[in-house]
Amino acid sequence: RNEGIDRTHNPEFSALEFYQAYVDYTKIMHHTEKICERCALAVNGKTKFEYEGRTAFEEGRKGTAVKAWRKAVELDPTNAVTVNNLALVLKDQHRFAEAAKLLETGLAHSPDVAELHFNLAVIAELYLLDLETALVHYSRYRELTEEDDQQVAGWIADLERRLE
Repeated sequence: RNEGIDRTHNPEFSALEFYQAYVDYTKIMHHTEKICERCALAVNGKTKFEYEGRTAFEEGRKGTAVKAWRKAVELDPTNAVTVNNLALVLKDQHRFAEAAKLLETGLAHSPDVAELHFNLAVIAELYLLDLETALVHYSRYRELTEEDDQQVAGWIADLERRLE
């Protein structure tokens, strides 16, 4: 096939096809599961894949979580969940400007992810004292969630009053 190639799409792929006479689909499924299991063991040493950043964070190893999530963001800056997780840990480490910049980068790739707007608004308002940015992102959060969140509505009203 003649398809375009970009950062997220490469038309090349590998396939494995096999047949076995006189068996039904359940036997083929069993073989396929065994192939996947052996591949996982060969690559990972076990059949369960762990998310390094999340595991480290849950174990209280925030420095390791930051390193893992930073690497993951470098590999895929469009992954809003990883961007958000990293930004929240950076906020907890009082690295507010760095967290805000990361959230802005995440929004450049995923502008319709409400959580990124919400967390950027909180950091901008409470830690960076950037009320204009906070107002923009709280408002966008409300648009995206389409919920009647009275608490956020109150924050927006307060910001509008403070900015007058």
